[in-house]
Amino acid sequence: MTPGRLREELNVTSGAVTACLDRLERLGHITRTRDPADRRVVHLRYEPSAMTMGRAYFRPLAESTEAARAGFTEEELRLVLRFLRAMNEELSALRTRDSGR
Repeated sequence: MTPGRLREELNVTSGAVTACLDRLERLGHITRTRDPADRRVVHLRYEPSAMTMGRAYFRPLAESTEAARAGFTEEELRLVLRFLRAMNEELSALRTRDSGR
């Protein structure tokens, strides 16, 4: 991953990405390395310690999500998924209409 690609994926400004990456790097969660073939290109590397910390932090959420999901049948989950997709489409259309004002 490069900072430019991250910026595009997140749809934020270069300054916002730089500020976030500076903080993540200061905290030891990522490192920036230059591409040996093209020194202008910077690659972001996720540190193993950050991965371990992230897993520990999100494990309770994952376990709770799985516990909640286990209470539904596959048919019920398909219905929920259909609803969420419809909501996403409606909200996306609303955002598109609002941006045209």
